[in-house]
Amino acid sequence: MESCWAPLASGRPSFQRLKLVLQDAFALAFAEGAVEQEGGGMCVVCLERVASMALVPCGHRCVCEECAPFLPGIGCPICRAPVEKSVRVFDS
Repeated sequence: MESCWAPLASGRPSFQRLKLVLQDAFALAFAEGAVEQEGGGMCVVCLERVASMALVPCGHRCVCEECAPFLPGIGCPICRAPVEKSVRVFDS
């Protein structure tokens, strides 16, 4: 993130570079078991809490209760689909 605040635009990463860096970070977190593609993993936003919220309409269970309110208007962090709301998922 610090590189995004470089004083000169030429010193800042491009959006394409940022996308690659974030994809690599997510892939590493997934490989280490910090996040999962489906339910049961950690929140893909904060990587600190259990992903307990499913996003509507895409259905990805990928965020915690604390991070879910920030997603409407931004989109699903997995598929980038618009998020209308999030619903709490309870494991049986």
